[in-house]
Amino acid sequence: MARLVAFLCLLQFPAAACAWNDLGHKLVAQLAYRQLTGDAKKKLGDLLKHHPQYQRDLLKGLPAGGDETLHAFMIAASWPDLIRNNFHPANRRWHKGEWHYINSPISFDGTVGRVPELEGGKVDNIVKAIRHSDEAWRDPKHDAADRAAYLCWLLHLVGDLHQPLHCASLYSSQFTEPGGDRGGNLFLVRGQSGVGNLHTLWDGILGNAESLKIVEFHVLAIEKTHPRVSLAQELAEQDSKAWVAESVQLCRAKVYDQGKILGAAKDVYDKDRTTP
Repeated sequence: MARLVAFLCLLQFPAAACAWNDLGHKLVAQLAYRQLTGDAKKKLGDLLKHHPQYQRDLLKGLPAGGDETLHAFMIAASWPDLIRNNFHPANRRWHKGEWHYINSPISFDGTVGRVPELEGGKVDNIVKAIRHSDEAWRDPKHDAADRAAYLCWLLHLVGDLHQPLHCASLYSSQFTEPGGDRGGNLFLVRGQSGVGNLHTLWDGILGNAESLKIVEFHVLAIEKTHPRVSLAQELAEQDSKAWVAESVQLCRAKVYDQGKILGAAKDVYDKDRTTP
C-alpha cells in the first residue's frame, strides 16, 4: 500500500493540455486527491466534467453540500467496475475486462504456466493498460471525454495492481492451463460467511462499507502510518512492471503462504456438492 500511495502522490495534470471493492478504490482516490495541489484538483475536476457519464455515474450519491470534485474523483476510481454489467452503449465501449489483471504464473510444485507479455501487441493486461491509459489521458489529441475516461482507468488500475491477486495466478496439479486458478477466482476457501473464492476475499479485505466518513477514517490512518516523507524509495519507483513483481511476491508469501494455504478447486467442489 505504501508504494500505491507514493505513486498517486505523483499524479498531476500535464502542462500541455492515476482491486479492490468500492471502498478500496475510493480509498485509493482520496489518498491521491489529498496529495494534489489546489490547481491540479481544479484541472482534474474540470476534465472529469467532460466524462461521458459524469452526471449519471460520477456524481451518483453526492451528498447535499458535498465536495463535487472529490466525490467525482473517488467515483472515477471505481467507474471501470461500475460499467462491467451495464448495457448502456457508452459502457460497452469502455468496459475492458482484460485490463484489470495480469496472470503472472506462480507455483509451488513445479507446474509451468504461461508468462504474459508486458510489451507490445494488444492492450490485454494491466501493465499495458496502465501505460496506455497514462499516455492517453495526457494526450491533447484525444477529446476531453475520452481523456476523462482514461483518467478513470488509470486511477482504477493502479489500485487493482496493488491487490496481489490481480497480478498472479497459481499453477499446480489442481490448477493448470488455461490460466491456473485465475487470480484466486477458482481457489475456494472457507471464511466466516461460508465458502468463497480467494480473489473475492482479498478484494473485500478492507471491508465493504461505502460511507464517506469511513473512507476518510481509513485515509487519515494510512497517512499517519505512512507520511509522505517516509515514501522516498517508493516514489522513486515508477515502473508498473516493478509494482507487479512486488505484488507477485506478496502473493507467494502472504496470499498463498508459500503454498501452505488450504483450499479446493472450484470444479472439484462443485462436483462434490452435486454428487448424490
